[in-house]
Amino acid sequence: MDTHPGRVWVHSVRDALLIAAVGLGLSTSTASAAEDAQSSSINALLRRMTDPRFEVRTAAERELSRLDPVQTQVLEEAATKDSEHAARIVSLLERLYVGQSAPGPEETSARPALLSSLDVMLTIRRGGDFGETEVTRAAEKSLSRLAEGDSPAAPIAEAALARHAVLAENRAIATLRRLGAKVVFSDLHDPMHDALGQLAEGADTDAIAGDSSPPALLKVEHVYILRNWTGGKEGLEYLTRLRITGGLQLYLVDGCGIRLEDTLALKAAIPGLAPIERSAATLGVRSSGYQFSENGGCEIASVTEGLAADRAGLRTNFVIKAVNGDPILTFDDGTSKSLVHRLRDCKPGETVILSVQKSSNVEPMDVEVKLSDWSDVPDVQIMNSYR
Repeated sequence: MDTHPGRVWVHSVRDALLIAAVGLGLSTSTASAAEDAQSSSINALLRRMTDPRFEVRTAAERELSRLDPVQTQVLEEAATKDSEHAARIVSLLERLYVGQSAPGPEETSARPALLSSLDVMLTIRRGGDFGETEVTRAAEKSLSRLAEGDSPAAPIAEAALARHAVLAENRAIATLRRLGAKVVFSDLHDPMHDALGQLAEGADTDAIAGDSSPPALLKVEHVYILRNWTGGKEGLEYLTRLRITGGLQLYLVDGCGIRLEDTLALKAAIPGLAPIERSAATLGVRSSGYQFSENGGCEIASVTEGLAADRAGLRTNFVIKAVNGDPILTFDDGTSKSLVHRLRDCKPGETVILSVQKSSNVEPMDVEVKLSDWSDVPDVQIMNSYR
């Protein structure tokens, strides 16, 4: 230990800030001096990461991996100004983004980051909600700004974000659920998700411990903004993190507080997005789209298991002719005679009388149906078209 009275060893970024504050007698008017001290401390730690001694490099990396959200901005600034350390700084920001500590003696810099992403991904697919903190959000923002800039760090940051696209999607899914959205996956497998699942089979993580195989990794197909949505317009931004390979259908449920005009920016960010407004209640059917030339009606193409129509015994090819005595001419054509419009006045749990025709050569019969809530939609959308 160095006992020289005029020298102080800096053991952490916070120690450096405290020392700077005491030595300079900082007040609110000298905040810039604190920022300079902070930058100097981080730069000192970055220099120690190039030290030939492993223990010095590891200690410095561990200190940098404990930065708070404000200090990640200092790293970001350093990456734009110091091309020599740009790659190393981006690697640190990537580790902070993933939520991973500095590697130990037997770990590589690439594999742990990948496994950490998979660990979070698999847990969230099971319904978990962890992995995102103020630090991970701050690190992501720093990486995004670096990727959009023109410094030497830009392509490195862009590649780092691309490596964790699945992680970003799954954190977005967890946040959307927490804000009051229903996220529904397709029952068709996404090859990219399947490949990642296979890679994760050998990962030694708590999230998959004890399982014989990882869960199926499915792509998002539908998102319902439910009545209890608390995210406002700003929360819709999380939809842009979803990896949309075959289109996304967004439903705005009555009472969610989001209007179609509130989605204009979102539509610009997600090509092909066409949000649809829906009633608070649902039957749980899809229409064939067939246009009847006489007397109208809505032909059922498929039924969602467990929802209102399924529980009432409605099946594929049945034709809904009326709701509570009001004639139905089509599924959704924007008029008052459509099934969608008629259900706009109904509430979840309400019982309606449907006039249903099983086939063209029999008379319609009345069926009591207790309407479902959109929150009852299964997490994986399996539409039964065989019954």
